[in-house]
Amino acid sequence: MAFELVEIGSVSLDDLKTRHPDGYHSTAHGCYYFADMDGDAAYYIQQVDDSFVDDVNYVDFDLLCDAEKSSVLYELQNLG
Repeated sequence: MAFELVEIGSVSLDDLKTRHPDGYHSTAHGCYYFADMDGDAAYYIQQVDDSFVDDVNYVDFDLLCDAEKSSVLYELQNLG
């Protein structure tokens, strides 16, 4: 079985602030949260070098426990 290495693109915090000016950088969660065009909560994951993985993720509230849900909702209050 052969494995292929895939290079992950990265983006800076300044670039994310330009793309999504109403977003919020959560140092507690290591994410940059923003609301997409449909109003869904989305985020970029911060890497060890302080850049962010250039791949959008979405918050799935159905899979979060109550404590996680409360924590994310608290962070999302900072949007916009």
